[in-house]
Amino acid sequence: MAALAVMTLATFGVQVCGTLLLTLPADIFPSEVVASVSGLSGFGAGAGGVLSQMLVGWLLDRFSYKPVFALMGSMNPISFLVLMALIPAIRPVRAKATSLTVT
Repeated sequence: MAALAVMTLATFGVQVCGTLLLTLPADIFPSEVVASVSGLSGFGAGAGGVLSQMLVGWLLDRFSYKPVFALMGSMNPISFLVLMALIPAIRPVRAKATSLTVT
């Protein structure tokens, strides 16, 4: 029963973090580039998914499930620390005026 409670709490944390990361580009970047930044974020998530599958397979072939679960458990705290290091204060980025004209 305790394991189920811990897994439920961890899943809740993953979902909260995922939702916050999906809205982060709209909070930081100007509206003209939010779609591009979100697209790059989606690409990074997809590439991470592909690479993580290969890493998990390699870990299972050579070791056991222990390093896989340790890695899974450490990803949220690591991502939080990286986010706080890269973006210490969330403020909108000012867009520079461009001289591009669309005809």
